[in-house]
Amino acid sequence: MTRKPSRFTSLHAHDGFSTFDGMGYPQEHIDFVKQNNMDSWCLTNHGHMNSFAHAYLHVEKMHKAGENFKFVPGCEMYVHPDLNAWKLDYEIQRAAKKGDKEALHRLREEREALVTPLLVHTDTDDETIDITKADAGVTVENEEETKSGKFYDPVRRRHHLVVLPKTSIGLQRLFHLVSRGYKEGFYRFPRVDYNMLKEAAEGGHLMISTACLGGPLCYEVFRHVQQVQFEDLNATLLDDPSLMNKVQSSIGNAYDCLVDAVGVGNAKLEIQFNKLPAQNLVNRAIIEYARNENLVDQLVVTCDSHYAHPDHWKEREIYKKLGWLNYKDFDPSKLPQSREDLKCELYPKNAEQVWDTYKEVKEGCDWYDDDLVFDAIERTHDIVHHEIGTITPDRSVKLPNYVVPEGLTEDKALLEACKEGLVKRGLHTKPEYIERLKVELRTIKEKKFSKYFLTMKAIFDIARDHMLVGPGRGSGAGSLVNYVLYITDVDPLEYGLLFERFLSRYREEYPDIDSDVADRDLLIDLMKQNFGDDNIVPISNYNTFKLKSLVKDIARFYGIPFDEVNKALGPVEADVKRAVFKKGTDKNLFTLLYDDAIKYSPSFQEFVAKYPEVAEPIAILFKQNKSLGRHAGGVIVSERVDERMPLIMAKGECQTPWVEGMHYKHLEEFGWIKFDLLGLETLRIVQRAIELILQRHHDIEEPTFADVKHWFDNHMDPKVIDFDDQNVYERV
Repeated sequence: MTRKPSRFTSLHAHDGFSTFDGMGYPQEHIDFVKQNNMDSWCLTNHGHMNSFAHAYLHVEKMHKAGENFKFVPGCEMYVHPDLNAWKLDYEIQRAAKKGDKEALHRLREEREALVTPLLVHTDTDDETIDITKADAGVTVENEEETKSGKFYDPVRRRHHLVVLPKTSIGLQRLFHLVSRGYKEGFYRFPRVDYNMLKEAAEGGHLMISTACLGGPLCYEVFRHVQQVQFEDLNATLLDDPSLMNKVQSSIGNAYDCLVDAVGVGNAKLEIQFNKLPAQNLVNRAIIEYARNENLVDQLVVTCDSHYAHPDHWKEREIYKKLGWLNYKDFDPSKLPQSREDLKCELYPKNAEQVWDTYKEVKEGCDWYDDDLVFDAIERTHDIVHHEIGTITPDRSVKLPNYVVPEGLTEDKALLEACKEGLVKRGLHTKPEYIERLKVELRTIKEKKFSKYFLTMKAIFDIARDHMLVGPGRGSGAGSLVNYVLYITDVDPLEYGLLFERFLSRYREEYPDIDSDVADRDLLIDLMKQNFGDDNIVPISNYNTFKLKSLVKDIARFYGIPFDEVNKALGPVEADVKRAVFKKGTDKNLFTLLYDDAIKYSPSFQEFVAKYPEVAEPIAILFKQNKSLGRHAGGVIVSERVDERMPLIMAKGECQTPWVEGMHYKHLEEFGWIKFDLLGLETLRIVQRAIELILQRHHDIEEPTFADVKHWFDNHMDPKVIDFDDQNVYERV
């Protein structure tokens, strides 16, 4: 066959948010895809959609610049046929470890009553590394489990399945499905099952592809050859007609379940091309099934990319190892030494590059059909441009309705709350305050921000009943609305503070009120009790490799003595700061860069000269994702959050997949408003000091917060304190 395919879109791709597996920000992948003569890309990270905002907003900028590019957001989910069966398998394993024969008998009877078959296994060793707990919520894909007996352990069982939305409704359903995986099926990895997938796909809004060697069809192939080591798996095993028949029957059963979940035509049969003999085994089985069942038109080829450029393969190999440094020993000499040594080249290939890879791996496999593969490559482009519509997320503002009293509009509710607060503050007879309030409310109504202020009021009504609250910080203290709602305690007219510094009709962004409270964690718990646990969601942030930590990790990988590394890195930061800091430099914004370190630090220069292998990957690995964190004070306050955002979980608690901070403001772009609730130790100290005063000087053995608040209001409220008192240090 002399012709080559000319169009291709990989339905299966990862970026650096598939932590320690994929690498690079989605912007880098998209830009390379475009440079590589492709006009579309699908993003399918493992189990989550954490980089959706990065990718979507980047493509939006491309569209505004007149570029033609289609982005399809998806997810490579972890799927189990039946989570009820999986939970029973988990309980069976626990009962077996405890030796509880009665429970074991009862659980096995329950398990046998389910349709999903019970897998025979003897692995009850539960000393597996739980990387999710160790790395604060980052789920790290371990491809080695696919190649081991643990792949068949029913408790660890999870099948990779690429899930793509076909419509905007499908995107919202997929968001909810991701949330459910973390909330309902989490054990080391977030799982969904076929019933959950079927609910989400109702109406034909989702499409699936059967994924890689960790997929459900591959599982059906591998489980018939468990006695063969992974390295010895190859397509010739299917020369045995008996084995081929068993494999075909198993694939058929699994594929029927997938079709039942997403509908006819929405379950694609995925094949890939790499140098793994096991891949040829799976490809042969799937192609044979497609031919026998007249499903050749459902075959698709993917390249399952994991890094943004073909030259980044070595850095990705090292990056994968860095994620497991605390748990495994590695021999650096076993790293691939060249691209030719790679079993899988995982950059975003175009149609011709995929075809060339196919031509390399088909040697000796006469069951491959060039025409069939050609069509399966080009079919992916047709799917993206003709079967999948334009995908747009809901970007409307998502503030809670429960803060608006029944029977009132949000504007009317805010007006009434402000009038009540004006009276409580004793300002209702002063014309200048009434006029200022009208001006502020007019701007708030025009900007449609009333519900935001009602939400802040609801939060502070809770806080003021249980802890000390700061008087006000930043431009928010310039708002009379904030003052009469008791969000702040600073009278803006008394101090000549301007509302326009806080909020203006000429600015598009939402107001941002930084709020100090004595006990942030208590406040969030109280908010969950009052508003619903699922309606208050902490905001995530991502910890990335900094220069010094990256050098230490790479040095560990290469076995360089820890003392030597520390000695070299010790003076680096001081050396660089001495050289680069100019008058007026904001020291809080300082970032230690490799180029500066190599230029200005003699100890670092000597270290790199001695160990060049440490320096080589730094340019690519610097600022790659390392772990998932949590914003110091930011939370989302809304409703039905899990249905409208693909929530993730860390340390047993849900949090946002996207961030809102100095570098990226992704939440507000999609209608989610950040509420900054900052725990201030000074307030806790003041609160405790007042408790001690009440105990020692007022004979109150166990002061309540009401007692503390009463004393504070009479002695430390801004309206009580004499700020002109020159004898303050002489007072007792």
